[in-house]
Amino acid sequence: MDFETYTEEKQEQARLLKLKKVTEQNFELAANMRDVEKECITYLRFKKHYGLEKSTFVIIDEFLIYAYFGKARNDQVVREYLMSQEGFKSMKIDV
Repeated sequence: MDFETYTEEKQEQARLLKLKKVTEQNFELAANMRDVEKECITYLRFKKHYGLEKSTFVIIDEFLIYAYFGKARNDQVVREYLMSQEGFKSMKIDV
């Protein structure tokens, strides 16, 4: 789970861009930004619910999940290794 991408900053940027695009009546891009904002909110709630603050492995409902924050020395190496493994699945959190 990529907590480096889905941050408070990205949520705020998406919210502001959404409002701007609604004002400009560019509703397609506004809808896309709404979706990005909702996805960020979902990740942030998940992060808060499980008390995640740094990259770690977590077992949830019999799944081993790697919560990736991209701040630790070996984060990128672990992420690349996991993604190279057969059977690895990237997951998204449903809203």
